[in-house]
Amino acid sequence: MEFLFFFSVAGVIIVILILKFEKKQTVKVNTVLKETRSVPPLFKLKSTEQKINVLKEVLRYDDVPQNLAAAASMANIYNNQNENNRLSKVQELKLLSSR
Repeated sequence: MEFLFFFSVAGVIIVILILKFEKKQTVKVNTVLKETRSVPPLFKLKSTEQKINVLKEVLRYDDVPQNLAAAASMANIYNNQNENNRLSKVQELKLLSSR
């Protein structure tokens, strides 16, 4: 009979210790979740950076003439209308990436 009482008390103590440990872990997880809510997802951020880099390459982002007169003088290389479209897209990209 003494063994039954001893194992019952030991079982209750073990259950109480497990519950306390679980409570501490829950508090830790909730704290981490609260801290990470304001952090933007890393994969979305990386994907956006890659897309912007591809757009810059396609639009020749760094190859922008200083004014439209310079763009007009490049008519032998590029169609003037296409160059104006490219310049407007580059300006849109600059505006979006500056926000």
